[in-house]
Amino acid sequence: MRLKTTLRVLLYGHSSFDWNKYWGSYNQPHHFGYSPGKTSEEEHIAAQFVTDTLQLSTSDTLLDVGCGDGVFDKLLPCNVVGVDFPEVMKHSLVSGFPGSITDIPIQQRYDKVLVMGTLHYVPQNETLAALRELRRVGNTGLLGLLPDKDKKEVILGTCPRENIRTWNNIQWFDRQTLIDLAKKVGFNPKIIETPSPIWQAKYTFNLILKS
Repeated sequence: MRLKTTLRVLLYGHSSFDWNKYWGSYNQPHHFGYSPGKTSEEEHIAAQFVTDTLQLSTSDTLLDVGCGDGVFDKLLPCNVVGVDFPEVMKHSLVSGFPGSITDIPIQQRYDKVLVMGTLHYVPQNETLAALRELRRVGNTGLLGLLPDKDKKEVILGTCPRENIRTWNNIQWFDRQTLIDLAKKVGFNPKIIETPSPIWQAKYTFNLILKS
């Protein structure tokens, strides 16, 4: 699933790695579960979590910013429009638009927007711009699988040494700071913990964004 979170990150660590440049030039199909084209039990649990949190129904159209290959989106009970880098969208199973979270090429507004396992790749100084874009295109949003700054040291203390630089290379969020930024752009944010069956629960949280 946007198990994007760790599978992407563990392989491409670098002390000054540019995630935007990497994903912007990515030219192969990619999947954020365990096997390309397949879904795990954990992903089904995550899909149910997204469905329940956003109260998705078959009549909804969801905007997924950072949709990747779209396999996870196929587990959701609604129509999905995706946004991701151009090379990524070439291989996505969902229709949508090439773009990024800080430059969403859409003028209409969606009732519900999903950003799952994506925001931590955004440089810290672009987080506010990303939230402004989400506010512009959506009424209700879910920021999913956000690395919790308070849990960073625990994770770094247990992960393999070769992965430490990579974990240091993503953004770890202070909960109150992110809440304040979301409020600044006009959202009413609320923290929701990651369900324990999802293994990222040990170091992530989620933020529901309402207008």
